[in-house]
Order: sequence, then structure tokens, then C-alpha cells
Amino acid sequence: MNTTFPLLFFSTAAFWLSLKSLARRDLELHDEIADLDVMIAAIVDELAPELIKRNAIGYESASQLLISQVADFKKL
Repeated sequence: MNTTFPLLFFSTAAFWLSLKSLARRDLELHDEIADLDVMIAAIVDELAPELIKRNAIGYESASQLLISQVADFKKL
């Protein structure tokens, strides 16, 4: 009787279960990132629309500049 078969079966099943769980989490994180990107864009559009009009400044860069500006202001 082969005793490695049940062990191999359960380890393969565990592998696929964990892979499925990781794939599901990846999809959830992708959706969460998309939602946060929309929120960041709305905030930047409200606070500093002139930054977005500049060449080579996107929403991520503009939001980082706004965060840096607030952090520097708090140091004063």
C-alpha cells in the first residue's frame, strides 16, 4: 500500500486552496485600490486642480505633494 498518496493529495489540495484564497484576496485588493484612487482623485481635484493641469504630474504625485505640504506646515 502506498502511504504517500494521502499526504500528496492533501498537500495538493492545500496548495490549490491557498492559491484560490490568494487570488480572491488579489481581486479584493485590486477593487480596494481602484476605490481609493477615485477618492484620491476627487480630493486632489478639489484641493489643487492646478497641479493636475501641469505636465507630468498625476494624481499620485499631486497627492504626495499635498501631503508633504501639510507635513511641512505642521513643523512651523
